[in-house]
Amino acid sequence: MNLLSWNCRGAASKSFPARLRDVLKGKQANLVILVETRVSGVKADRIMKKLGFNNWIRVEATGYAGGIWLLWNDDEVNIHYESSTTQLLHVRVSMVNSNHSFWLSCIYAEPSCQLRTALWHDLTHISRSMSEPWLVIGDFNAYLSNADKKGSDHLNVTSMRQFNDCIQQTHLIEVDCVGDRFTWERDILKERIDWAFTNDLWLQRYPLTKVHHLCKFGSDHRPLFIRNSPDRWERQHTPAFRCQAAWFLEEDFINVVDQCWKEGSWNEKIALFTHEAREWNKRRVGNIPAKKNSLMKRIEEVDKKRRRRDNQYLAQTEKELWKEYNKALAQEELLWFQKSRCNWLKWGDKNSKFFHSSAIIHRRRNRVEGLKNSRGDWIFDQQELKRMAQDYYQKLFQSSLTGAPSLHTRHSFPLLSDGDYLLLSAEVSDTEIKAQLST
Repeated sequence: MNLLSWNCRGAASKSFPARLRDVLKGKQANLVILVETRVSGVKADRIMKKLGFNNWIRVEATGYAGGIWLLWNDDEVNIHYESSTTQLLHVRVSMVNSNHSFWLSCIYAEPSCQLRTALWHDLTHISRSMSEPWLVIGDFNAYLSNADKKGSDHLNVTSMRQFNDCIQQTHLIEVDCVGDRFTWERDILKERIDWAFTNDLWLQRYPLTKVHHLCKFGSDHRPLFIRNSPDRWERQHTPAFRCQAAWFLEEDFINVVDQCWKEGSWNEKIALFTHEAREWNKRRVGNIPAKKNSLMKRIEEVDKKRRRRDNQYLAQTEKELWKEYNKALAQEELLWFQKSRCNWLKWGDKNSKFFHSSAIIHRRRNRVEGLKNSRGDWIFDQQELKRMAQDYYQKLFQSSLTGAPSLHTRHSFPLLSDGDYLLLSAEVSDTEIKAQLST
């Protein structure tokens, strides 16, 4: 699913259809959101028929201000209208070629801080009943922090506070951007006032979602473009080995450690443990969510058998399965707790959903989507990105010196005594380790 949102600053000009086609060129957008169109009625119908889509919904402009247009093709998506105000168009989107659906809120916020409070209230109300993936995108006419404004020291603190309060109350998550941070520009003043937000259910389905800030096309706002990547993370290499905290809930894991740590050098022990732990994990732990689902099915089967003909064996089997299921639950929470790298919440407080979202956000922000080349152009092609990274490090470690530099020291370095040398090279004893752990 590809989506474009743009504050076009008016759609009445004769050149607008051609300008929009240039913006959409090569994007294969399934949904297009246009805000601040400043056109309504019959004139709006006439313009929308020229934009290359066979269906649309719109919130009419108020005089020469506002307006929200949503355009799509029926052979790609189905749209179910839910509600609208002058600042918000809320719909349910279903993809024709898949069973995926989500909620979409198209935003054009009032320039007045006081009038925007109605929008914050509406979004908060919608969030309370949201149980599916949700995308909120458009022109919010507000920034979240002082980093979102450049060219002026004046900050609208009230607007920032209200906007931040709304995002916290709705539990929305900012979509990371690619390209220039600022989406609006006038003279020397730049601001980021066009945003995309999602809920955690959206991130679970589309973890690689990013919003691209495109070049300005006859408007002082940058178009926002979202191209949803596959539902799973693409692995380009073998993942690094990590000792999972969830393994320690298995009683036989300590045996794996003991067997690997008996003989050999430090490096040999590490290599052996890495290999054996991987193999043990495949046999003993495996995919924890899948393991948990399998246990639930087995519990349901045993429960059906007990309803037909109960006996001591089935009762004991059900008891053992519930024990395994509770352990799998604890392992799942530990897994996401460790991946989230969150140290301010306590493990064991049933925060698996929060840990899962934190891990997805952390992983998404670490992913390199684009790089600027030496001319200042953004590059997104994966092969070109690999070549740029390789060239960068090759040049970084090349020496520009024609000869080896000579080192001049005024005094010779002091030598270690035999006693100091023996002390430093001695093996660390168990007593020393215990003493340090107990301090």
